Amino acid sequence: MRRKLALLRELDAPAEIYRRWDAAEVDDDFAGYEVPRIEDGAEPARDWPGGLGDWFRLCATANFGRVSMSPERSVAPQSAVDSLGEPIDDRSWLRIGDVGHEDAILMDAESGEVIVYFDRYFKYGWASPVMLRRPDVPAFIDTVALGPGHRELLGPTGDDPWWATDPWYAYLREIGLIPGEHPIPCEEAP
Repeated sequence: MRRKLALLRELDAPAEIYRRWDAAEVDDDFAGYEVPRIEDGAEPARDWPGGLGDWFRLCATANFGRVSMSPERSVAPQSAVDSLGEPIDDRSWLRIGDVGHEDAILMDAESGEVIVYFDRYFKYGWASPVMLRRPDVPAFIDTVALGPGHRELLGPTGDDPWWATDPWYAYLREIGLIPGEHPIPCEEAP
């Protein structure tokens, strides 16, 4: 996570993504994106489980494509319920960010486990509102926001490989942060 953030800062990734967004002929590729940013970290106001405090020391807030990590002051309890409005488990969840404009990034207040939670999962016939799980915040940032797990963000995709045209995923490939996929030159990026 630290190495990847350092590389993104060195390359001024927010400015590059914003440049691409500004130059895009079709704005749909950037649907669900927030203004690109990676803000400097600071000492958190309290102790946090699951590496969230380490995250805040590195980065106060950031937007990585569709992934928006909240600043510490915005972290708040969130109920995770099923299609009947019943809690999905007996855990206490904290909302630590968002994916696009529909999904929540939640962290278990005790264990630090991170999930991407989609409350309208039943609309698509999915079995669960939990689209992915990671053991903690650093694993989520490293493997999902800045890694190959980014493909899992929008749930079961079937025959729709949305990431093939996603500008953030293309950028991660270009700079070599997606293991197993060869970096592609910028001019060949989708």
